[in-house]
Amino acid sequence: MQNPPGVPCMFACWLAARIRRAQFVIDWHNYTYSILREKYALEGLRTNRVAASTVVTTPDEPTAAVASLNVGSGDVRSRRMTKGERAVQMANAIANKKKRYVEKKKKISMLQRFVEQTYYWEGYFGRHADLNICVTHAMREDMRDAWAVHSATLYDRPPSWNFKKLNDEERHTLFLKLSQLGGDFRAFAWEDSKGTLADEDITEVTRISFRDGDGVARLRDDRPLLLLSSTSWTEDEDFGLLLDALREFDSIARLSTKANPQTRLPHLLCVITGRGPLRSHYIGRIEHLQMQQVEVITPWLEPDDYPRLLGAADVGVSLHTSTSGLDLPMKVVDMFGCGLPVIAKRFACISELVNEGHNGRLFDNCHELSQIIKSLSCGFPTYST
Repeated sequence: MQNPPGVPCMFACWLAARIRRAQFVIDWHNYTYSILREKYALEGLRTNRVAASTVVTTPDEPTAAVASLNVGSGDVRSRRMTKGERAVQMANAIANKKKRYVEKKKKISMLQRFVEQTYYWEGYFGRHADLNICVTHAMREDMRDAWAVHSATLYDRPPSWNFKKLNDEERHTLFLKLSQLGGDFRAFAWEDSKGTLADEDITEVTRISFRDGDGVARLRDDRPLLLLSSTSWTEDEDFGLLLDALREFDSIARLSTKANPQTRLPHLLCVITGRGPLRSHYIGRIEHLQMQQVEVITPWLEPDDYPRLLGAADVGVSLHTSTSGLDLPMKVVDMFGCGLPVIAKRFACISELVNEGHNGRLFDNCHELSQIIKSLSCGFPTYST
């Protein structure tokens, strides 16, 4: 089984494995408790880690010696409390203890108790699994320290038969198909005129590609930079970072429209795919941006078209950060499978997948993201690197 979801799947799969005398294997991609904690904004979970509980502390020798000398020695200057004073002190201590207990009980909701129990639930079934596999070395170490669960790290890999870089013919076929679907996909259509292709003998033309008189598919020299990001529109990903970066890029690109072709910033077409609870919120933000050199569309792609569009894009962006900070975004794995350079949000273990300057770039804020997009797209497509 894959975790998450762990409740009640872990028990159901464990029971089925025991009844069928099969091996019970858990594939850890994240933690169920961390997703619930993030979803309901819970803080201060009362959870214990095995590694912390095994640490034995010993008193400092000088301190222990002093303490032993003071025991029973008394203080000649101190005054014994009367029975009445001792009774009042004890009553106050009991009252304060009850008050702290009541306040603590009020703060701990049933939801928090459930999430805390989910933490121990995951650890219990992890220890009782026949095999645990996880997606990062950081997660492997965390599972060992938290629950004494031993696991093996297996990095995700995209299916090579499906995720690959497209050639010009395949890209043109895809863009031609999408441009005829209408809706958000009208962004791929070339409706006004042939522009720089006016003198060309062409039969098919899209905003990014065309077919010349010899029937050969080619990419346009005046095409926009195609930036792709996929999301489930959840709090795991702050798309406000991308929108702020695009707005900053747009303000600079407008000033460079008449610059030298080697330093000019291109028109940017940003495609954000996926569905999720925060989609309508961010679409509202996109509609109010009113950018001139940046166009953002949020289409829903057919399963077969998603890997093909990845293989046809120029750059990919990942805003995934993870509720646990220990798993890796599968979308980046898919992008690498398509030979797509990736710009990824920096978090705890992303370096296990993205090597800065080698197969991608990392950023912490919207300004850094904007600067990276600008450096990659300067002079696109003829002079960019």
